[in-house]
Amino acid sequence: MVTTFTEDFASLRNRLLDDTLLWGGMAAVPGVAISVARVIIIGWRPLLLLHLLVLGALWALWLGRARIPYHARVYGLLSVLWLSSFAGMAQLGPLALGGVFVILFAFIAVLFLDGRQPWWLIAGNALSLILIGVAATLGWLAFDIDYPRYAHHPLTWLHTIWNLTAYAVILALIGWRMVQNLLMSERYARELATRQRKIADHVPGVIYQFLLRRDGSACFPYVSEGTLRFFGTDPELLIGDAAPAFALVHPHDLARLRQSIAASARDLTPDQDSFRLLHPQRGSIWVERFSTPERLPNGDTLWHGFMRDITERRIAEQRLENTLANTPNVAVQWYDREGYILYWNHASERMYGWTDEEALGKTLDQLIYTVEQAAQFRDELDRIAKTGEIIGPAEYEIRLRNGSLAWINATIFTNPG
Repeated sequence: MVTTFTEDFASLRNRLLDDTLLWGGMAAVPGVAISVARVIIIGWRPLLLLHLLVLGALWALWLGRARIPYHARVYGLLSVLWLSSFAGMAQLGPLALGGVFVILFAFIAVLFLDGRQPWWLIAGNALSLILIGVAATLGWLAFDIDYPRYAHHPLTWLHTIWNLTAYAVILALIGWRMVQNLLMSERYARELATRQRKIADHVPGVIYQFLLRRDGSACFPYVSEGTLRFFGTDPELLIGDAAPAFALVHPHDLARLRQSIAASARDLTPDQDSFRLLHPQRGSIWVERFSTPERLPNGDTLWHGFMRDITERRIAEQRLENTLANTPNVAVQWYDREGYILYWNHASERMYGWTDEEALGKTLDQLIYTVEQAAQFRDELDRIAKTGEIIGPAEYEIRLRNGSLAWINATIFTNPG
Protein backbone atom coordinates (compact mmCIF):
# COMPACT_ATOMS: atom_id res chain seq x y z
CA MET A 1 0.00 0.00 0.00
CA VAL A 2 1.25 3.48 -0.86
CA THR A 3 0.70 6.15 1.76
CA THR A 4 -0.10 9.70 0.67
CA PHE A 5 0.86 12.29 3.24
CA THR A 6 0.73 15.97 2.44
CA GLU A 7 -0.10 17.65 5.79
CA ASP A 8 2.62 20.04 6.86
CA PHE A 9 3.33 21.16 10.42
CA ALA A 10 1.32 24.38 10.09
CA SER A 11 -1.77 22.41 9.00
CA LEU A 12 -1.23 19.94 11.83
CA ARG A 13 -1.00 22.72 14.42
CA ASN A 14 -4.13 24.41 13.05
CA ARG A 15 -6.06 21.13 13.26
CA LEU A 16 -4.74 20.38 16.74
CA LEU A 17 -5.72 23.86 17.89
CA ASP A 18 -9.29 23.37 16.67
CA ASP A 19 -9.42 19.94 18.34
CA THR A 20 -8.08 21.40 21.59
CA LEU A 21 -10.75 24.11 21.58
CA LEU A 22 -13.42 21.47 20.95
CA TRP A 23 -12.12 19.11 23.63
CA GLY A 24 -11.71 21.99 26.08
CA GLY A 25 -15.24 23.22 25.39
CA MET A 26 -16.66 19.72 25.86
CA ALA A 27 -14.70 19.21 29.09
CA ALA A 28 -15.79 22.60 30.37
CA VAL A 29 -19.52 21.82 30.15
CA PRO A 30 -19.64 19.22 32.97
CA GLY A 31 -16.92 21.12 34.84
CA VAL A 32 -18.90 24.35 34.77
CA ALA A 33 -22.10 22.51 35.70
CA ILE A 34 -20.40 20.99 38.73
CA SER A 35 -18.83 24.36 39.64
CA VAL A 36 -22.19 26.13 39.40
CA ALA A 37 -23.75 23.50 41.67
CA ARG A 38 -20.82 23.86 44.06
CA VAL A 39 -21.18 27.65 44.05
CA ILE A 40 -24.89 27.45 44.78
CA ILE A 41 -24.53 24.83 47.50
CA ILE A 42 -21.19 25.74 49.11
CA GLY A 43 -20.85 29.44 48.20
CA TRP A 44 -18.20 31.56 46.46
CA ARG A 45 -20.73 33.09 44.08
CA PRO A 46 -18.19 35.47 42.41
CA LEU A 47 -16.78 32.43 40.57
CA LEU A 48 -20.09 31.80 38.83
CA LEU A 49 -19.63 34.56 36.24
CA LEU A 50 -16.05 33.42 35.53
CA HIS A 51 -17.19 29.86 34.80
CA LEU A 52 -19.81 31.05 32.34
CA LEU A 53 -17.32 33.39 30.61
CA VAL A 54 -14.77 30.58 30.19
CA LEU A 55 -17.36 28.21 28.75
CA GLY A 56 -18.69 30.84 26.35
CA ALA A 57 -15.21 31.87 25.19
CA LEU A 58 -14.12 28.29 24.39
CA TRP A 59 -17.19 27.55 22.30
CA ALA A 60 -17.06 30.95 20.58
CA LEU A 61 -13.44 30.28 19.54
CA TRP A 62 -14.29 26.83 18.22
CA LEU A 63 -17.48 27.85 16.41
CA GLY A 64 -15.67 30.80 14.82
CA ARG A 65 -12.59 28.76 13.83
CA ALA A 66 -13.19 29.37 10.11
CA ARG A 67 -13.28 33.16 10.55
CA ILE A 68 -10.98 33.82 13.50
CA PRO A 69 -7.26 33.89 12.53
CA TYR A 70 -4.95 31.22 13.89
CA HIS A 71 -3.00 33.44 16.29
CA ALA A 72 -6.19 35.10 17.56
CA ARG A 73 -7.52 31.65 18.49
CA VAL A 74 -4.25 30.72 20.19
CA TYR A 75 -4.15 33.89 22.28
CA GLY A 76 -7.86 33.52 23.03
CA LEU A 77 -7.26 30.00 24.38
CA LEU A 78 -4.26 31.17 26.40
CA SER A 79 -6.33 34.02 27.85
CA VAL A 80 -8.99 31.53 28.95
CA LEU A 81 -6.35 29.35 30.61
CA TRP A 82 -4.69 32.33 32.30
CA LEU A 83 -8.03 33.60 33.63
CA SER A 84 -8.98 30.11 34.84
CA SER A 85 -5.64 29.81 36.64
CA PHE A 86 -5.42 33.08 38.49
CA ALA A 87 -9.02 34.09 39.09
CA GLY A 88 -9.52 30.87 41.01
CA MET A 89 -6.24 31.29 42.91
CA ALA A 90 -7.06 34.88 43.76
CA GLN A 91 -10.32 33.79 45.41
CA LEU A 92 -9.52 30.31 46.72
CA GLY A 93 -5.76 30.46 47.16
CA PRO A 94 -3.67 27.32 46.78
CA LEU A 95 -6.82 25.19 47.12
CA ALA A 96 -7.87 26.16 43.62
CA LEU A 97 -7.15 23.82 40.69
CA GLY A 98 -5.42 26.62 38.85
CA GLY A 99 -2.16 24.65 38.73
CA VAL A 100 -3.71 22.39 36.09
CA PHE A 101 -4.31 25.39 33.84
CA VAL A 102 -0.81 26.77 34.46
CA ILE A 103 0.60 23.54 33.08
CA LEU A 104 -1.84 23.58 30.16
CA PHE A 105 -0.93 27.22 29.47
CA ALA A 106 2.77 26.40 29.11
CA PHE A 107 2.12 23.34 26.93
CA ILE A 108 -0.32 25.17 24.64
CA ALA A 109 2.01 28.18 24.29
CA VAL A 110 5.01 26.06 23.25
CA LEU A 111 2.93 23.86 20.92
CA PHE A 112 1.08 26.57 19.02
CA LEU A 113 3.44 29.57 19.02
CA ASP A 114 6.89 30.09 17.49
CA GLY A 115 10.16 31.71 18.49
CA ARG A 116 10.43 33.46 21.83
CA GLN A 117 6.73 34.22 22.24
CA PRO A 118 5.83 31.13 24.32
CA TRP A 119 8.77 31.67 26.67
CA TRP A 120 7.82 35.28 27.33
CA LEU A 121 4.25 34.16 28.03
CA ILE A 122 5.43 31.41 30.38
CA ALA A 123 7.62 33.94 32.17
CA GLY A 124 4.60 36.25 32.48
CA ASN A 125 2.58 33.36 33.86
CA ALA A 126 5.26 32.69 36.48
CA LEU A 127 5.30 36.38 37.38
CA SER A 128 1.51 36.26 37.91
CA LEU A 129 1.98 33.33 40.30
CA ILE A 130 4.64 35.27 42.19
CA LEU A 131 2.42 38.35 42.47
CA ILE A 132 -0.50 36.32 43.80
CA GLY A 133 1.81 34.60 46.27
CA VAL A 134 3.24 37.93 47.48
CA ALA A 135 -0.26 39.46 47.75
CA ALA A 136 -1.48 36.47 49.75
CA THR A 137 1.48 36.43 52.14
CA LEU A 138 1.14 40.18 52.74
CA GLY A 139 -2.54 39.77 53.56
CA TRP A 140 -3.80 41.72 50.55
CA LEU A 141 -5.98 38.76 49.53
CA ALA A 142 -8.63 37.36 51.87
CA PHE A 143 -9.64 33.70 51.57
CA ASP A 144 -12.94 33.18 53.37
CA ILE A 145 -13.13 29.40 53.04
CA ASP A 146 -14.73 26.82 55.32
CA TYR A 147 -12.08 24.24 54.48
CA PRO A 148 -13.58 21.23 56.36
CA ARG A 149 -16.87 21.75 54.59
CA TYR A 150 -15.08 22.33 51.26
CA ALA A 151 -12.76 19.30 51.58
CA HIS A 152 -15.48 16.85 52.66
CA HIS A 153 -18.17 17.89 50.20
CA PRO A 154 -18.81 15.40 47.33
CA LEU A 155 -19.17 18.20 44.77
CA THR A 156 -15.62 19.35 45.55
CA TRP A 157 -14.26 15.88 44.88
CA LEU A 158 -16.44 15.42 41.83
CA HIS A 159 -15.17 18.72 40.44
CA THR A 160 -11.55 17.84 41.25
CA ILE A 161 -11.77 14.37 39.72
CA TRP A 162 -13.49 15.64 36.57
CA ASN A 163 -11.06 18.50 35.96
CA LEU A 164 -7.90 16.49 36.58
CA THR A 165 -9.13 13.57 34.48
CA ALA A 166 -10.61 15.63 31.64
CA TYR A 167 -7.60 17.88 31.14
CA ALA A 168 -5.18 14.97 31.52
CA VAL A 169 -7.12 13.24 28.74
CA ILE A 170 -6.89 16.39 26.60
CA LEU A 171 -3.12 16.46 27.05
CA ALA A 172 -2.98 12.76 26.22
CA LEU A 173 -5.12 13.25 23.10
CA ILE A 174 -2.89 16.07 21.87
CA GLY A 175 0.17 13.93 22.45
CA TRP A 176 -1.47 10.93 20.78
CA ARG A 177 -2.41 12.99 17.72
CA MET A 178 1.16 14.28 17.46
CA VAL A 179 2.63 10.79 17.81
CA GLN A 180 0.23 9.42 15.17
CA ASN A 181 1.20 12.23 12.82
CA LEU A 182 4.90 11.56 13.39
CA LEU A 183 4.39 7.84 12.78
CA MET A 184 2.51 8.60 9.57
CA SER A 185 5.25 11.00 8.47
CA GLU A 186 7.92 8.41 9.26
CA ARG A 187 6.05 5.69 7.36
CA TYR A 188 5.58 7.98 4.38
CA ALA A 189 9.26 9.00 4.47
CA ARG A 190 10.33 5.34 4.55
CA GLU A 191 8.05 4.46 1.65
CA LEU A 192 9.26 7.47 -0.32
CA ALA A 193 12.90 6.62 0.38
CA THR A 194 12.33 3.01 -0.64
CA ARG A 195 10.56 4.08 -3.83
CA GLN A 196 13.31 6.55 -4.72
CA ARG A 197 16.01 3.97 -3.97
CA LYS A 198 14.33 1.41 -6.23
CA ILE A 199 14.03 3.98 -9.02
CA ALA A 200 17.65 5.07 -8.58
CA ASP A 201 18.89 1.47 -8.54
CA HIS A 202 17.16 0.74 -11.85
CA VAL A 203 18.28 3.90 -13.62
CA PRO A 204 20.99 3.03 -16.19
CA GLY A 205 23.51 5.29 -14.53
CA VAL A 206 24.35 6.96 -11.24
CA ILE A 207 22.28 9.57 -9.43
CA TYR A 208 24.49 11.54 -7.09
CA GLN A 209 25.17 14.64 -5.02
CA PHE A 210 28.67 16.08 -5.15
CA LEU A 211 29.82 18.48 -2.44
CA LEU A 212 32.78 20.82 -2.90
CA ARG A 213 33.76 22.44 0.38
CA ARG A 214 35.30 25.88 0.71
CA ASP A 215 38.62 24.33 1.73
CA GLY A 216 38.76 22.40 -1.58
CA SER A 217 37.91 18.98 -0.18
CA ALA A 218 35.04 17.08 -1.75
CA CYS A 219 32.72 14.16 -1.12
CA PHE A 220 29.55 12.52 -2.41
CA PRO A 221 26.80 12.99 0.22
CA TYR A 222 24.59 10.69 -1.85
CA VAL A 223 25.31 8.15 -4.57
CA SER A 224 22.97 5.47 -5.90
CA GLU A 225 23.90 1.81 -6.01
CA GLY A 226 24.92 2.15 -9.66
CA THR A 227 28.19 3.59 -8.36
CA LEU A 228 29.54 0.07 -8.00
CA ARG A 229 29.13 -0.49 -11.75
CA PHE A 230 30.84 2.79 -12.57
CA PHE A 231 33.70 2.96 -10.14
CA GLY A 232 33.96 -0.61 -8.96
CA THR A 233 33.86 0.97 -5.49
CA ASP A 234 31.50 0.63 -2.54
CA PRO A 235 29.28 3.76 -2.49
CA GLU A 236 29.89 4.13 1.26
CA LEU A 237 33.57 4.88 0.58
CA LEU A 238 32.65 7.97 -1.46
CA ILE A 239 30.30 9.54 1.07
CA GLY A 240 33.09 10.91 3.22
CA ASP A 241 35.73 11.55 0.54
CA ALA A 242 35.61 11.88 -3.26
CA ALA A 243 39.31 11.06 -3.64
CA PRO A 244 38.73 7.36 -4.55
CA ALA A 245 36.55 8.46 -7.46
CA PHE A 246 38.99 11.07 -8.76
CA ALA A 247 41.79 8.52 -8.50
CA LEU A 248 40.04 6.48 -11.20
CA VAL A 249 39.74 9.36 -13.69
CA HIS A 250 42.06 9.00 -16.70
CA PRO A 251 45.15 11.21 -16.17
CA HIS A 252 44.58 12.96 -19.53
CA ASP A 253 41.03 13.96 -18.48
CA LEU A 254 41.57 14.83 -14.81
CA ALA A 255 42.72 18.44 -15.23
CA ARG A 256 39.86 19.22 -17.63
CA LEU A 257 37.36 17.64 -15.25
CA ARG A 258 38.59 19.72 -12.30
CA GLN A 259 38.49 22.89 -14.42
CA SER A 260 34.90 22.15 -15.43
CA ILE A 261 33.89 21.68 -11.79
CA ALA A 262 35.67 24.87 -10.73
CA ALA A 263 33.98 26.91 -13.47
CA SER A 264 30.57 25.53 -12.52
CA ALA A 265 31.19 26.34 -8.85
CA ARG A 266 32.37 29.85 -9.66
CA ASP A 267 29.52 30.77 -12.01
CA LEU A 268 26.83 28.45 -10.57
CA THR A 269 26.12 27.14 -14.07
CA PRO A 270 25.05 23.60 -15.02
CA ASP A 271 27.99 21.29 -15.59
CA GLN A 272 28.08 18.78 -18.44
CA ASP A 273 31.16 16.85 -19.44
CA SER A 274 32.43 13.44 -20.54
CA PHE A 275 35.61 11.77 -19.38
CA ARG A 276 37.30 8.40 -19.09
CA LEU A 277 37.40 6.24 -16.00
CA LEU A 278 39.89 3.47 -15.37
CA HIS A 279 37.52 0.84 -14.04
CA PRO A 280 39.24 -1.82 -11.88
CA GLN A 281 37.58 -4.67 -13.81
CA ARG A 282 36.41 -3.23 -17.14
CA GLY A 283 39.38 -1.05 -17.97
CA SER A 284 38.88 2.32 -19.65
CA ILE A 285 35.23 3.40 -19.93
CA TRP A 286 33.61 6.66 -21.01
CA VAL A 287 31.29 8.47 -18.60
CA GLU A 288 29.02 11.44 -19.28
CA ARG A 289 27.75 13.57 -16.43
CA PHE A 290 25.10 16.26 -16.00
CA SER A 291 24.79 18.28 -12.79
CA THR A 292 23.32 21.51 -11.44
CA PRO A 293 25.01 23.41 -8.60
CA GLU A 294 23.63 25.35 -5.66
CA ARG A 295 25.49 27.47 -3.13
CA LEU A 296 24.93 26.40 0.46
CA PRO A 297 24.63 28.95 3.29
CA ASN A 298 28.12 28.04 4.60
CA GLY A 299 29.73 28.74 1.21
CA ASP A 300 30.08 25.12 0.08
CA THR A 301 28.75 24.12 -3.35
CA LEU A 302 26.47 21.14 -3.83
CA TRP A 303 25.72 19.57 -7.22
CA HIS A 304 22.74 17.34 -7.98
CA GLY A 305 23.60 15.19 -10.92
CA PHE A 306 23.44 12.09 -13.04
CA MET A 307 26.20 10.02 -14.70
CA ARG A 308 25.83 7.44 -17.40
CA ASP A 309 28.10 5.02 -19.24
CA ILE A 310 28.58 6.14 -22.86
CA THR A 311 31.40 3.76 -23.73
CA GLU A 312 29.48 2.02 -26.51
CA ARG A 313 28.36 5.33 -27.95
CA ARG A 314 31.88 6.73 -27.95
CA ILE A 315 33.20 3.58 -29.65
CA ALA A 316 30.50 3.91 -32.30
CA GLU A 317 31.27 7.62 -32.74
CA GLN A 318 34.95 6.86 -33.08
CA ARG A 319 34.28 4.21 -35.68
CA LEU A 320 32.03 6.63 -37.58
CA GLU A 321 34.65 9.38 -37.40
CA ASN A 322 37.33 6.99 -38.62
CA THR A 323 35.08 5.93 -41.49
CA LEU A 324 34.25 9.50 -42.46
CA ALA A 325 37.82 10.68 -42.05
CA ASN A 326 39.03 8.02 -44.44
CA THR A 327 36.30 8.42 -47.06
CA PRO A 328 38.33 10.03 -49.85
CA ASN A 329 35.67 11.51 -52.13
CA VAL A 330 32.82 12.47 -49.79
CA ALA A 331 33.20 15.76 -47.89
CA VAL A 332 31.35 15.50 -44.57
CA GLN A 333 30.79 18.28 -42.09
CA TRP A 334 28.82 18.50 -38.84
CA TYR A 335 27.29 21.77 -37.64
CA ASP A 336 25.47 22.96 -34.54
CA ARG A 337 22.15 24.82 -34.64
CA GLU A 338 23.92 28.17 -35.18
CA GLY A 339 26.00 26.91 -38.09
CA TYR A 340 29.32 26.49 -36.27
CA ILE A 341 31.45 23.65 -37.63
CA LEU A 342 31.81 20.67 -35.29
CA TYR A 343 33.41 18.16 -37.65
CA TRP A 344 35.42 18.50 -40.88
CA ASN A 345 36.75 15.29 -42.48
CA HIS A 346 39.82 14.81 -44.66
CA ALA A 347 37.78 14.93 -47.87
CA SER A 348 36.55 18.40 -46.83
CA GLU A 349 40.18 19.48 -46.37
CA ARG A 350 41.06 18.31 -49.89
CA MET A 351 37.92 19.74 -51.50
CA TYR A 352 37.83 23.19 -49.88
CA GLY A 353 41.46 23.71 -48.90
CA TRP A 354 41.05 24.37 -45.14
CA THR A 355 42.31 21.87 -42.56
CA ASP A 356 40.08 20.66 -39.77
CA GLU A 357 42.04 22.75 -37.24
CA GLU A 358 41.32 25.85 -39.32
CA ALA A 359 37.66 25.01 -39.90
CA LEU A 360 36.44 23.79 -36.51
CA GLY A 361 34.48 26.41 -34.57
CA LYS A 362 33.99 28.68 -37.59
CA THR A 363 30.89 29.48 -39.64
CA LEU A 364 30.71 28.99 -43.41
CA ASP A 365 30.79 32.74 -44.20
CA GLN A 366 34.35 32.62 -42.81
CA LEU A 367 35.25 29.87 -45.27
CA ILE A 368 33.23 28.98 -48.37
CA TYR A 369 30.03 31.07 -48.28
CA THR A 370 29.11 34.71 -48.57
CA VAL A 371 27.34 36.32 -45.61
CA GLU A 372 24.00 35.96 -47.40
CA GLN A 373 24.60 32.30 -48.20
CA ALA A 374 25.61 31.59 -44.58
CA ALA A 375 22.39 33.25 -43.30
CA GLN A 376 20.34 31.10 -45.68
CA PHE A 377 22.27 28.02 -44.51
CA ARG A 378 21.43 28.80 -40.85
CA ASP A 379 17.75 29.13 -41.79
CA GLU A 380 17.94 25.71 -43.44
CA LEU A 381 19.56 24.22 -40.35
CA ASP A 382 16.82 25.68 -38.17
CA ARG A 383 14.12 24.32 -40.47
CA ILE A 384 15.43 20.78 -40.61
CA ALA A 385 15.98 20.79 -36.83
CA LYS A 386 12.29 21.58 -36.38
CA THR A 387 10.83 19.43 -39.14
CA GLY A 388 13.41 16.69 -39.71
CA GLU A 389 13.20 17.19 -43.46
CA ILE A 390 16.13 16.52 -45.79
CA ILE A 391 17.30 19.36 -48.05
CA GLY A 392 18.88 18.31 -51.28
CA PRO A 393 20.67 17.00 -53.15
CA ALA A 394 21.09 20.55 -54.44
CA GLU A 395 23.83 22.55 -56.13
CA TYR A 396 25.61 25.38 -54.29
CA GLU A 397 28.24 27.84 -55.47
CA ILE A 398 31.17 28.07 -53.06
CA ARG A 399 34.49 29.87 -52.67
CA LEU A 400 37.60 27.72 -52.28
CA ARG A 401 40.55 28.68 -50.15
CA ASN A 402 42.56 29.74 -53.21
CA GLY A 403 39.82 32.26 -54.06
CA SER A 404 38.36 30.42 -57.04
CA LEU A 405 34.66 29.62 -57.29
CA ALA A 406 33.26 26.11 -57.63
CA TRP A 407 29.94 24.28 -57.65
CA ILE A 408 29.15 21.38 -55.29
CA ASN A 409 26.28 18.97 -54.93
CA ALA A 410 25.26 18.73 -51.25
CA THR A 411 22.60 17.23 -49.01
CA ILE A 412 21.74 18.65 -45.57
CA PHE A 413 20.00 16.55 -42.94
CA THR A 414 19.76 16.28 -39.17
CA ASN A 415 21.68 13.68 -37.20
CA PRO A 416 19.41 12.32 -34.40
CA GLY A 417 20.96 12.48 -30.96
